[in-house]
Amino acid sequence: MKTRIALFYTLLLVLSGCGVKGRLVQVGKPLPAAPTGLTLQQKGEDLLLAWTAPTRNQDGTQLSDLHHFAVSRLSYRPGDYCDECLATGANLIQIYPDIPAPALLINNRFYLSDSDLPHNVGYRYRVVAVNSRGESGAEAKQHRIMLPPPPAPTSLQIKTLDRSLQLKWESETGQTEQTRALGVNLYRAVGDGPFEPQPLNSEPISDGRYDDFNLVNDQLYRYRLRSVVEIDGQRLEGAATETVEGTPTTEF
Repeated sequence: MKTRIALFYTLLLVLSGCGVKGRLVQVGKPLPAAPTGLTLQQKGEDLLLAWTAPTRNQDGTQLSDLHHFAVSRLSYRPGDYCDECLATGANLIQIYPDIPAPALLINNRFYLSDSDLPHNVGYRYRVVAVNSRGESGAEAKQHRIMLPPPPAPTSLQIKTLDRSLQLKWESETGQTEQTRALGVNLYRAVGDGPFEPQPLNSEPISDGRYDDFNLVNDQLYRYRLRSVVEIDGQRLEGAATETVEGTPTTEF
């Protein structure tokens, strides 16, 4: 009995002397944090995956040895998605920040297109940052169903103006009980450069016209359109139109 009492008071003394002093430090791992802002969009017959590289490790320290991103893909039947069941996927590609091709790196954001995918199939993508020691960090995931895309707008025309270009077109509504037409997205390329992965407009254009101002005279610009629809609550873009081009000028 005396032994138990002595142990009890000893324990009290130990606990009373274990007060934590100073700032608490969050416990984590010196492994890369997850890529941020991961999005997955359907553009015609492609799925466009986009993300931003993490800048820190999971323990809050600076990520200074990012080597590559491991991208994996796994398909599933619509209606049968189970995130817990898809812990791993088939390796798709590795993207290196210094040489990102076939991905595009624009304003510190990576864009990767995946094509030749069957319709009415679900796809789950997983992106993981890997450091120079081959250690994988936290994952970022997105999934969606690949749907048959709507047709492209028609009769795209361009008019040359001073420091601006005017575009006009006609759109097929394709309105059904399951499909809601939202308008079009307009994409631009400068000279012989690639088309920007995101449209010029922030919301779909519904009036069949767009004026592109503040351009440089005598500079070539190229454009194309994609219809935007919503099917069963999922937004997607259709096939792209043929490319039209124009050069702003003061000479008409």
